[in-house]
Amino acid sequence: MEAQVAFWKRRKSISNLAIEQVASFYAQLAEGAVVADASGRILMVNAEAERIHGAAHLKIGPEDYAKAYSLRTLEGAPHPLADLPLLRAVRGETVREARWRIVRPNGTSVLAIGGASPVRDDAGVQIGAVLTMRDDTARDVAEQELRRLNLGLQAEIKARIAELSRAWELSADFLAICGLDGLIIACNPVWSRRLGFGETTLFITPFWDLAPLEDQEHAASNFALTRGRKTPVNFTSRVVDLEGRVFTVQWTLVAERDRIYVSGRDATLETRTAAELEDAHAALRQAQKMEAIGQLTGGVAHDFNNLLTVIRSSVDLLRRPDLDERRRRRYIDAIGETADRAAQLTAQLLAFARRQPLKMEVFDAVDSVRRLKPMLQTLVGSTVTLDVEALCETCAVEADRGQYETALINMAVNARDAMDGSGRLSIHISTSDQIPGGRAASAVSGSFVVVSLTDTGPGIASGQLERIFEPFYTTKAVGKGTGLGLSQVYGFAKQSGGDVRVGSQPGQGATFSLYLPATTKRLAEKTPAFELTEAVAPQRHRVLMVEDNEEVGAFGRQLLTDLGYTVTLARNAIQAQALLEVDPEAFDVVFTDVVMPGEINGLQLAKRLREMRPDLPVILTSGYSDALANSEGQGFDLLQKPYSMEALSRIIQQGGRATVAE
Repeated sequence: MEAQVAFWKRRKSISNLAIEQVASFYAQLAEGAVVADASGRILMVNAEAERIHGAAHLKIGPEDYAKAYSLRTLEGAPHPLADLPLLRAVRGETVREARWRIVRPNGTSVLAIGGASPVRDDAGVQIGAVLTMRDDTARDVAEQELRRLNLGLQAEIKARIAELSRAWELSADFLAICGLDGLIIACNPVWSRRLGFGETTLFITPFWDLAPLEDQEHAASNFALTRGRKTPVNFTSRVVDLEGRVFTVQWTLVAERDRIYVSGRDATLETRTAAELEDAHAALRQAQKMEAIGQLTGGVAHDFNNLLTVIRSSVDLLRRPDLDERRRRRYIDAIGETADRAAQLTAQLLAFARRQPLKMEVFDAVDSVRRLKPMLQTLVGSTVTLDVEALCETCAVEADRGQYETALINMAVNARDAMDGSGRLSIHISTSDQIPGGRAASAVSGSFVVVSLTDTGPGIASGQLERIFEPFYTTKAVGKGTGLGLSQVYGFAKQSGGDVRVGSQPGQGATFSLYLPATTKRLAEKTPAFELTEAVAPQRHRVLMVEDNEEVGAFGRQLLTDLGYTVTLARNAIQAQALLEVDPEAFDVVFTDVVMPGEINGLQLAKRLREMRPDLPVILTSGYSDALANSEGQGFDLLQKPYSMEALSRIIQQGGRATVAE
């Protein structure tokens, strides 16, 4: 018995020595470590374990673990003793990846993760247990923050999806997703609301088929342009609803992988408003132009009466039987020259009156003033001396010539009225490297042509200078002016990239200076001088002349016959078309009036003949400015009435040469 007791004492002593060696080993670990003996009493807490727990309690038994170290479950409840990893290891279990919480004495919480295992001697007898752990608080906090962020992000995404869905549902724009084949995959309700088609119809309809037939190719080509392109494609086309109503839509298409994202904004009202605004601007320009014509009417009527007097007197003198050849020739020349002057005056009036959009062209400001001078002299009257001085030989500008000449007339009218019918009006054309500053505008640098009109009137009061360019503002008596003239000058200057300045002192007259940007572009080439020869008018050249006026037709036919042409005269477009249908090769050139009674006019006839014989030259003529304006840009030569034998021969020759070349 004594021997057996001695054996167990020695065995215990060896076990204590062995567990102390184990404790000494674990004390050096970087991880936290707690070593207990076989009874569960804590023998060692290393430095990392002490940091994790916030304290080190030795010699305490298993029943005091949880309380001494304030151990908690993950949920924060007191940790059950039976489930403590170290106590389970004392009972012989091996514990892996356990997680628990520790509340330090300072109140901070630590999440610990670790494991525990029994310690046995060489004979396999358990002599203790060891618990290893690491501080997992930082990762746990990060996980919790990430979890919180994820939850917040999910909520945000859900809210944004709801917002986008709401915006998709309520948007007034056409929103859709299409496949690369153009079929609509998804679209918002505005498609059905505005167009009247159900989703079933929309989802089997290519995007471009919603456009009118004449717009479908345009829409389809822009859709095709989107494929494989990273930047948006923007274009405008129309769509037709179930009842046939047409909308104008501005589209934006963006491709992403195998989808085309479509956004369309209804621009019907905007387009209509823009068109109406342009119509209003055109009407205002026409009103301004007509006021200028009204100012010209009295002087023009006087000039026409003078011209008619010359013609009437020459005709009466030519009827005298005793007239010698020299005087006969002089009276004939007088009639011709007077008719040319009348035609020039009429052409200028028609050009002013013509209702047409702005047409930018390069022209010489000096040449235009000189050509307009006779009309300006008529306008201001014989008691006003008109001087023109050009300080530049050629002053090229790019603007609307008609608006430019209308502006000159309006400024001249203003000067005439200011001088009350007598005085001096001086027009100076020069160049400048800047537009000087004005009352409400700063100086502008650049290259400009300056057209200045200076009068010898009483000048303009300072209070009126600030308003003289306002539409409908006038200081004239009722019925004497509309206030549109100077507003046209200002609008034209601004629209052309220039400006207008006015300088005046009471009692010293006024100077209006129109600044237009100078251009280095070439002026249009002038038509070379005409020479009439027998060689250019061969007898075999066959002309079909279409003219409803018998007298004009007879004289025109005689002119062409005298020039050596074979002429057939048709009284209307239907008759002319019938002649060509019988024998399409019967004529070498067609010379037709534009305005004629009947089912088709001259321009329509010309278009039909172009389809019948594309190689047949067609020359149009008219005395109506609107008819000539409508004919411009149609690809036909134009001859304005009244025309001379020289002008008629020139244009017929041009048509003849084109025919021969072809």
